[in-house]
Parts: sequence; C-alpha cells; structure tokens
Amino acid sequence: MNRWLAIFLVVGVLTGGCWWFFANYKRVEFEFTKDAREVVILRNEVEVGRFTENASFWLRRGEFEMRAELENYTILAPIFIVEEWTTIDVDVIFSDTRLAELLTDETSERLEAVFWRNYSELVRDFEVVERRLFLRGDWYGIVLEESGVERGNEPVRVRGIMQRVSGEWSIVGEPEVLLTAATHPEVPRDILRKINRL
Repeated sequence: MNRWLAIFLVVGVLTGGCWWFFANYKRVEFEFTKDAREVVILRNEVEVGRFTENASFWLRRGEFEMRAELENYTILAPIFIVEEWTTIDVDVIFSDTRLAELLTDETSERLEAVFWRNYSELVRDFEVVERRLFLRGDWYGIVLEESGVERGNEPVRVRGIMQRVSGEWSIVGEPEVLLTAATHPEVPRDILRKINRL
C-alpha cells in the first residue's frame, strides 16, 4: 500500500508541477519585421533571453523589455506583456542619435526641395521650423510655420510627411495642420503622433 501511495504522490506532484508551469509560463515567438539584429529580452533589468533570428521562448507571465544590442539601433515597441501564447513583431529601427546624424544639412535641403517643388504655393507664406527622420531613415517629417504673423497672434503650423521607397523620396498625402490616420492610412501611427508633437 505504501508503494501505491508513493506512486500516487509522485504522479500528483508531477501533474501539479506541469499545471503550474503551463499556468505561469507562456510560449512567446519573436519575429523580425525587417533585418535581424541581436536583441536581448529583459525582466526587471535581468537578461532572460537573447536572439539574432526569429526565435521562441517560454516566458513567465508579466512585463518584459527588448533591447537592441548594437549601437545606433533601438526597438520600436520595446515593452511587452506576456499573458498568453503570442507572437511579438520585433521592429529594429535606428536610434534618435543615428537618425539625427543621417539628417545632414544637405539631406534636409534635398528633401525640402522635393517638398517645395510640390507645394510651391506655401514657399511665400511658410518657413521650415522642424524636420526629423524616423524608423530606419525612410520616413521624413517636416513642420512649416506661417511667417510674417503679427506679434501676439499664434502662427499656423502645417505638417507634411515623406517616404523613401526604392531610394526615391515622395510626399505621402497632403500637408495638414494635424496629420491623421484617416488621411494618411499608409503611415505608421507612431510616426504620425511624433510629427504632430513637433
């Protein structure tokens, strides 16, 4: 009888352990959206995983962070929460420092020339006050401010966006005071938010 009790206890412990594991750990698949880079997964600043190609891990429920391990790169959405089995898109992009380095005066002048060529009617009344590259340097946001506004009046700001496809820059949608997903559905929402904050 003691033998049967021991077997029952061992089976019970193993079953309970399996139940606890699957209740608390979930399989998470990581898929790169573009070029793969070295990425580290952290929980409370402690490394729990590292990968350089599409991979999957068993992670305990909770909040995690991804970090690109190469200088000049970052992750578009670095924080994620594990609750169920899921797939995480890993979008490695240039860091703000790298994007600022890429946006030289020459690059700005070339991009602004494309913009002014298409919207020559704005040249007389507006001047460029902000410009920035986004993601992998393939999106460009520009903010124009109404010039010659009387003191005490708020100048009108107009925002535009350009995208580089196959090495060529083109304007996406029409310039607006506030860029929206409805009028610019092809533009990632994060970029729209960032340009609207400029």
